[in-house]
Amino acid sequence: MTKWYWSFVGVVSCAIVLAQPPASEDSNQAQNVTSNSPASESPTVIVTDFKEVRMISSQLGIPTGTSFKLVIPDFDDLDQVKDVQCSFTSAIDETGRKLVKTEKDLFGQSEFIPDEVGGNLEIEVKLKNAARRATFISLEGTLDLFIPTADPESTITVVNVKTTAGMPIQSDILKGMNDSVMLVPPMKPEEAESPVETETHNANDEPGEKGAGAALAQGLEDAFSKMFGGGGSPNSVTLEIVDPENKIQGIEFFSQSGEKISSNGTYMSRGVGDKLSKTLDFVEPLPETAEMRISVWTQKSQRKIPFRLPKIPLP
Repeated sequence: MTKWYWSFVGVVSCAIVLAQPPASEDSNQAQNVTSNSPASESPTVIVTDFKEVRMISSQLGIPTGTSFKLVIPDFDDLDQVKDVQCSFTSAIDETGRKLVKTEKDLFGQSEFIPDEVGGNLEIEVKLKNAARRATFISLEGTLDLFIPTADPESTITVVNVKTTAGMPIQSDILKGMNDSVMLVPPMKPEEAESPVETETHNANDEPGEKGAGAALAQGLEDAFSKMFGGGGSPNSVTLEIVDPENKIQGIEFFSQSGEKISSNGTYMSRGVGDKLSKTLDFVEPLPETAEMRISVWTQKSQRKIPFRLPKIPLP
């Protein structure tokens, strides 16, 4: 019997600071790369919480890689930052292995971590594993901060949004990004009450596992659709979104008095092409006077923080 082995490397923290290197350059010292401002104005970036997951056999099929946090301590106006994205111009180990993930998997997505209590700006970054014989990695790239208060045009407000059902939101900003958002009209009572098929069959399906897998996948999708309303519940709304370059940062609903209407859950499914269906389930039906606010990345709403972190020691 084949045995699978997992190796988890514990958490290790290190501080790599963006600063001007001293006259006698230390190879472990990070270098300042902000060309538009002096070093004193460049935020300090540190690397913490290294975690590495490896597997002996690739046949296990579960994503592996290295994750860590890029942190800016005591960041001013942290409450104004709504999202952070990290883009690398270089991420390699000492052997020259490129570490940026090109394939999409659950382990390959970076994640902004709000820290309103501690006051630190944090983003968790995930890369491929370095070579086993490597002792350090080197990173260079940019942190892109989304600050919607810096640009009023980054927030698109749609009043009485339920009256727009069935029509794409009219916005020059969305049109310029080749994006669209539409509130799907609610189902008619007879449509909502119609039975949902939990098993499908295709003449091209192979017997056995393939057919069973397709039926299971369809059953799970139907179950989630029922759980979150699927657009048929009186307490749910469904949006059809086209956003090929991921410029839409978020979509929220508010009452006429400006209070946020929080959802109980969200169900998302991928449609044809770039179309995404997103269903939000609320405690009560959305008021007729509710407004929708769409946050989008614009040039003025972004703050770019470049970083260069050479020779980050591996755990």
